[in-house]
Amino acid sequence: MDDKFFGIAPDVWKRAVERIREILVQKAKEQKTVFYSELAPMLSDIAHIEAHQRPFHYMLGEVSSSEDRAGRGLLSVLVTEKNEPMMPGQGFFDLARERGRKTEDNLELYAKEVQKVFDVWTKN
Repeated sequence: MDDKFFGIAPDVWKRAVERIREILVQKAKEQKTVFYSELAPMLSDIAHIEAHQRPFHYMLGEVSSSEDRAGRGLLSVLVTEKNEPMMPGQGFFDLARERGRKTEDNLELYAKEVQKVFDVWTKN
């Protein structure tokens, strides 16, 4: 088994990533966000993955990187913490900066990225 998938079968990993993308695209079309703790259980028919586990966060990163390469923004911006300020976790902001986002202001970065994702999916 490839360590890249944290011991999860590659086909299961791929289906989980596809499901995450489908859910987040629907959220974007509705102009809504979703909590990490709400999203992870939506994968239960594919794999038991907890919201706090590294594989889940790597799946979110994979979705965002792929969507960003396609010019549609960092889709996982729609997955937020339940606690204030109800924004994505630090991993999202690290990825955003790796993907070329320039601001050090997380709130500004979050607001711009949410708007970009909403604009992309509400115009389709």
